[in-house]
Amino acid sequence: MCKPLKYIHLLMIFAFSCPIATIFAAGELSARGKNGLSVWPQPDSLAPVTPTGVPRADDFTQPQKTIDVPVASTVAEEVCLASARGRRFGTFDQNKEASFQDIRDFLKLPEAKLDLGMGNILLGNLYQRNVEVTKHVEVLDEMAAKIRRNIGRTKDPQKIIDKINSYLFEELTLAAEDEPYPEDFLIHRLLETKIGRCMSLVALYISLADRIDFPVVSVCVPEHIFVRWIPDNKRKFLFSKKKSHINIETTLMGTSLQDQRYEEMAGKVPPDNNFYLRPLSKKETFATYLSALGSALLNDNRVDEAIEACKLSLSVNSGDAEAWNNLGMAYRKNKLEDLAETAYKRALDNYPEFAEAWQNLGSICDDNKKRIEYYKKAVSIKPQLSEVWGNLVLAYCEDEKFELALACVNQCKKLGHRLPPNLVSKIERRLYSDR
Repeated sequence: MCKPLKYIHLLMIFAFSCPIATIFAAGELSARGKNGLSVWPQPDSLAPVTPTGVPRADDFTQPQKTIDVPVASTVAEEVCLASARGRRFGTFDQNKEASFQDIRDFLKLPEAKLDLGMGNILLGNLYQRNVEVTKHVEVLDEMAAKIRRNIGRTKDPQKIIDKINSYLFEELTLAAEDEPYPEDFLIHRLLETKIGRCMSLVALYISLADRIDFPVVSVCVPEHIFVRWIPDNKRKFLFSKKKSHINIETTLMGTSLQDQRYEEMAGKVPPDNNFYLRPLSKKETFATYLSALGSALLNDNRVDEAIEACKLSLSVNSGDAEAWNNLGMAYRKNKLEDLAETAYKRALDNYPEFAEAWQNLGSICDDNKKRIEYYKKAVSIKPQLSEVWGNLVLAYCEDEKFELALACVNQCKKLGHRLPPNLVSKIERRLYSDR
């Protein structure tokens, strides 16, 4: 969620005399926090949520027993069975490339069988085709075993979180990246580069926590995803009665932030939205990876696959505005403007402050007055969207409102967005000739 697709810049290199409507087709924007938000801004003061009391006596590190299970009937189940909390049941056929049927089979598995680390690597195999699934899963198992040894016998959840954070962000020196890139949701790329965004950092964190039976979940706000520890009924973790969970912000090296910070970031999410600001199941978390996969596939011009990935994501998370926006861009690239418009509007239904969706809706609108309103809405939410200011320049020129066009030119200059000199000079000439 933390990575936008590569922006499609305005085609304003054409002459001012070029029909304006042909230029509006450019400039679709995606925002992924989850593959989507930039590195979380460092707050002036962090308010940690810290549990208190004495650890319980039960041993957190008791060895796991080997369990016999049936032979997997599908690639997805075989993948899941290959590693479950450190117990190996089978192997993934590295010579077979993953397919969307494998992903659909994965989504059909019950929650208890879903291994999110394995699923993320399976998506990496589908996207890059040469990812050795078993090899990368073995790495996750080894990492989890080391974390388990580091934790020892403690049952204090904050101390366990501190140990995980120390291993990931100090020993492995994993870091959050501000700039998006196509594979920034994939665990194997995070481990190769040691740099990732919120999506891959959260995917790794949850995968490792699951392997040591530490109960964490993901939570989404628009354009961002984070980790939350929530007590379960199977293991009794000591926790203050005043606190029901601990938030873990992976883009700040695992710092605990209060709920209020995420609520402020979420903004005006409609009360009937069923996706944001709540703990997600494993299946729902995996579906957020599918939205990010759709964005990456679209970036590679694999449009039909991008549509398939986004539709699978939305079949689970119908309230994910980013998945709707990504689907809209894929439809637009396939020249299915009506479907694209519907998808953009669904994105805005679920997150009315989604600036990129307003921009994208404007880019397919035939009514110039509505187009201007959509663009104005986008920059009122995110004034830093320089491409949208450029679109407004063209829209105002079409309405012959050259004074407003020039004001938008000045905004582009402030943001470092270059416009064709002949376009600017023609606006100035038309403006001053009218005087």
